[in-house]
Amino acid sequence: EESLNLVFNRLEKLPVSVVFFNDQNLPGIGLPAKKQEAALQGLAEGISRLSVPTVMVEFFPQKGLQTVAQHLEKNIVRLHSIPESEMLSISQSRAVDRFTLAVTDRNIRVLLVRFFPNMNLADNALYLAEIHDSLEREGFSFGAPETLGSLPFSRFFTAALGLAVAAGGVLLFNVLGYTRLGIVVGLLGFLSCLGLLFIGQVSLARKVLALVSVLVFPTLSVTLHLKTQPAGVWRALWLFVRTTALSLVGAVLMVGLLADKTFMYTLDRFVGVKLAHVLPLLLIM
Repeated sequence: EESLNLVFNRLEKLPVSVVFFNDQNLPGIGLPAKKQEAALQGLAEGISRLSVPTVMVEFFPQKGLQTVAQHLEKNIVRLHSIPESEMLSISQSRAVDRFTLAVTDRNIRVLLVRFFPNMNLADNALYLAEIHDSLEREGFSFGAPETLGSLPFSRFFTAALGLAVAAGGVLLFNVLGYTRLGIVVGLLGFLSCLGLLFIGQVSLARKVLALVSVLVFPTLSVTLHLKTQPAGVWRALWLFVRTTALSLVGAVLMVGLLADKTFMYTLDRFVGVKLAHVLPLLLIM
């Protein structure tokens, strides 16, 4: 604790924009559970004193960072860098393109630019200028990095989306001829969602509802529009459009449930991606 206070006292006197860690384990990882939690909370408190975001290094998982980010209320930005080993083989133009794509395509907000070891200082300065100009051409400006925003979110919104997912389940059972069973299952599912929200398991409720939505609506859509009799070209196209549109309802619900920095920064993850691809096909059969 004394060492952390010493470090952050020094950092408070410097023009710090962000704080990130160099190692795979943050300070405190490996201590007994209670001491580890206290150490990570101490890190978060030190960073909060600086009023700057902490950094998640892309493609470099770090133990303890998720806990620190949660204590900082997800005040986090992502960083991209080209590893030292790749700097020996990558071309200058490819490196510039890589940094530009990181910012434009993946919302990276901090770039750690290593110099080319086989180039002199003047040439490396030109390399930096190329990165700068490339990003400005894409409409980006340089300054203090800011975190991504989230959609407005509350337990009430989650409950409302849970009701929509339950309604899809009821419709699916109705199409299969099990109307009463569908109402019972849908009601039990919705009450389970409310129960998870009530006991504070909001993240679990969101992930379960997101998974159910992408299982139910594609299955419902194909089952509802699947026809045994032949159809003409225009009729087939219309059925395809309707099937796709109803399937997309599940995708929209999933996005609404997971549109939060927690999932954008992979502090929490949507589980069941493979299941969402395979299970609807099995259910349709």
